[in-house]
Amino acid sequence: AENHAEGFLLLEDLGNTTFLDAFAAREPVPRVWVFLALVALGGAGAQDMLKPGIALGHDLHAHSWAVYSLWQSVKNGAIWPRWDPYLGFGMPLLQFYAPLGYVLCWPFQALGAGPIEAIKAMVVLTQVFSAFSGWYSARWLGAGRLGAAISATVLVLAPYHLLDATV
Repeated sequence: AENHAEGFLLLEDLGNTTFLDAFAAREPVPRVWVFLALVALGGAGAQDMLKPGIALGHDLHAHSWAVYSLWQSVKNGAIWPRWDPYLGFGMPLLQFYAPLGYVLCWPFQALGAGPIEAIKAMVVLTQVFSAFSGWYSARWLGAGRLGAAISATVLVLAPYHLLDATV
């Protein structure tokens, strides 16, 4: 009879706590698990880029030509190519397009990746960075671990963010 009474008291105490209280009372998650979870979340957000072949996108082909031509300019000595002679009759590409997406492709191309693979690696890298920025921004604003995890998940898996990463 005593065992049943103790079990009932434990259930009664459990009923007074919420799931969030139980989650907050747990031991801290090791940082390596948080790191791996954020990398996996970024990978889930970039799943189209992890598939073999060319991802569907309305201007991916144009950007792959731009990545290729800018890399050719960099290999020929123009560290910041103001005029891209390899696109048509030439054009000032970095004057009209934001250069960060192209510049982030350069290290991958230096390692031997082609333009499509460099773009895909850049998108995966930026999705992983989005997961980390969502986590650390929420933590900096005072959110707990659960709030930071929700923040990172909502940021990476938001429909507009996913569409913007693949189109």
